[in-house]
Amino acid sequence: MENNEESTTTNDVEKESPFDSLGISQESVEKFLGDRDRYDQSKQVCICGHAINKHSKYEEGYGMCITGRHYCPCKQKNPVLYSNDTRYFMRKTYGPGSKHALSAGLLRLRQVKKKAYWLEEPACWNPNCESGNPLIFPVALDKSSRVINEPGPINVLLCETCILNMKGVPGNEGKGWIW
Repeated sequence: MENNEESTTTNDVEKESPFDSLGISQESVEKFLGDRDRYDQSKQVCICGHAINKHSKYEEGYGMCITGRHYCPCKQKNPVLYSNDTRYFMRKTYGPGSKHALSAGLLRLRQVKKKAYWLEEPACWNPNCESGNPLIFPVALDKSSRVINEPGPINVLLCETCILNMKGVPGNEGKGWIW
């Protein structure tokens, strides 16, 4: 063996990373990080479709939601998603369903092959809902709880039946009124 060559022992070959020397499994660390990050508020997304860290002063009674592109009039900070990358949740709402900022952010996240997770299983937020309709849509409402086609002070998840009832066109489920 020449002087400038280092000897390789079997321990050096088997251990590819310093992590391999630890007495813990990769799965246990991944589980811990997943559980910890799920409740990291900086990685949560509000029902308005914007990252929670874009919301400020709600505790003082006059909250503001300001993304890099516009002011959102949402009146309540309400986290519904966890995403390890919230950069894609900066769109503006133009109406319910596919026109809502939450839908646009989730689609963009999927396009870049990143993931988000619901903090709670999505369901219709209308307390009087009896339809059991599994189709859920993000919806912006005005102060009078009417469906609007712009960013609103109230944002909710509603089933198709409840949206159509609120718009005054009940019984039109599955006809493309909401998309």
